[in-house]
Amino acid sequence: MAALAVGCTTPAAAPTDSADQQSSEGGAASKAGSPKGGNSTGGKPDGSAAAPKYPTPPSTGNPQSPAIGDAGRVTTLNTKPDAGPTTPEPNTKTDSYAYDGTWPNLPGNFEMNDPAGVAVNNRGDLVVFHRSYSAWSDNYPLPKITKDCVATIDKDTGQIIDSWGSNTFMLPHGLYIDDQSNVWVTDVAAQQVFKFTATGMLLGAFGVEGVAGDDSSEDKLNYPTDVTVTPNGFAYVSDGYNNHRVVKLTADLKFVKAFVAEGPAINNVHGISSDSDGNLYVADRENNKIHKFDKNERWLKSWNAPANLYAVEVNKGTGQLFATTWNGQNSDILRLSLDLVPNLQFGSISGTGGFSGGATRYHDIAVDADGHLYVGDITSERVQRFLLTP
Repeated sequence: MAALAVGCTTPAAAPTDSADQQSSEGGAASKAGSPKGGNSTGGKPDGSAAAPKYPTPPSTGNPQSPAIGDAGRVTTLNTKPDAGPTTPEPNTKTDSYAYDGTWPNLPGNFEMNDPAGVAVNNRGDLVVFHRSYSAWSDNYPLPKITKDCVATIDKDTGQIIDSWGSNTFMLPHGLYIDDQSNVWVTDVAAQQVFKFTATGMLLGAFGVEGVAGDDSSEDKLNYPTDVTVTPNGFAYVSDGYNNHRVVKLTADLKFVKAFVAEGPAINNVHGISSDSDGNLYVADRENNKIHKFDKNERWLKSWNAPANLYAVEVNKGTGQLFATTWNGQNSDILRLSLDLVPNLQFGSISGTGGFSGGATRYHDIAVDADGHLYVGDITSERVQRFLLTP
């Protein structure tokens, strides 16, 4: 396994508010209300009909599966937290994740462009928030996508068992399913976060459609990227590509407060997750960091990732944090403790986990009750599953 460069910082004194320039899906800096894509790090091309920058990996027989190996063993890593950059040393414990090349089984004509958000529902099935025939675009304002953008995939058969969301979304991005099975999503072009029932009935929204706000706004967002709900019922929105903050909302989507990553500056608040104690984990994409906040929104520490930090997801059952990184062409999956100590890394960057080729860009990650991992790959335009094997 390639060595994982690690650094962890903690606040030494009372933190101060800070902000930094945001960047778009493709990584290029953007002005408020007008994100850009397609910089030197490999942005998405403009327009729904444009070809992806990186080629689709060869098929393994399943039209929804990339050509990678079917198993891979990785070694956990020993690290010392809060000690600055270190080179972890392997220990004797191993974990194995096997790529499931037989799942999913989607119709050949099914359009799942940019599976931007993934989450597991209370039945253990995967819910995907995707852009259907559309794609990231600079041509704002965008029309609403006329086809369904929310698909539920059966965990066993890999077939679509439910879909909804036509004529509702402009540019799907983040997805979260709460303990009541409500579906929360963010739409970066609509500048809104939405709350739906599991069957797609709208319960509420926050933000003004198509209107961007700045970091001081109490009623507007600026390309919100993700959302999580803590045990006390509050929703936290990562806001976002153009703002530098996290917005706290009530369960019925009323504004409570907004805060920034006090201490470190954030450059693209791209993802957010929470644990069973209400602590928050924020993906700072362009700074390659994860920031941890306590349940009172106080910054605790930050961790330096080896590449752009795209997504974070807490496994509340095991107390583990998963993340995805992207180096401009390929992605890795990382596992950390909730103290931000990394102990596992595999994927197409590190060359471990049985991968045999094909560019990847894991935009979001989810974990089910059995510890299996799901990622939304916006390069190959598909979802992938990795099975945890004892």
